[in-house]
Amino acid sequence: LLKCVSQNLENIDADHINTLLPALYRTSNFQQEMTPNRIAAEWKRSREAYKATFPPYRPEELTVPTYDGTMVRSKSEALIYNFFLRLGVTFVYELPLETRVKTFYPDFTILSEIDYRSIYRIEHQGMMTDPVYSEHFKNRVCDYLRAGYVQGINIFFTFDFYNGGVDMDPILDIIRLKIRPDVSMAS
Repeated sequence: LLKCVSQNLENIDADHINTLLPALYRTSNFQQEMTPNRIAAEWKRSREAYKATFPPYRPEELTVPTYDGTMVRSKSEALIYNFFLRLGVTFVYELPLETRVKTFYPDFTILSEIDYRSIYRIEHQGMMTDPVYSEHFKNRVCDYLRAGYVQGINIFFTFDFYNGGVDMDPILDIIRLKIRPDVSMAS
């Protein structure tokens, strides 16, 4: 069977196949004109509109401004947010994620530029030296696992240094691995 298939295999021209399909199934001109920048802009616009349908999550905790004026919860989140802005990464801050377990508000939801379909989430943990915060983090990881989110696959957890500050190298690694492989610090 494999020998027969490989002998009869032809190069497939997607444009030619598109012309053979009934009109209902053809790729429209609109879809053909969607450039990566337009796809990313439309994704962000639709996700921001979706986010607006939810009441703000603990708005009283949004106390730190970013370069574009968005308020975030910590200096570390502001550093990460501004880093994404600088790199031109397409993301939404605290986009609600409804699951069968609960609704999460991951810090950053990011569209991959590899395929413009995959979405990754980053949760930044800032006060792991606080036992209550640390215990809350463990419970959150379990909740994410129950909802089908696995560290290193579709969600990433990043951390402050114990003495304060953010190590941007793991965040840059996530971007290179899942979002934009050719990114550099000079971007």
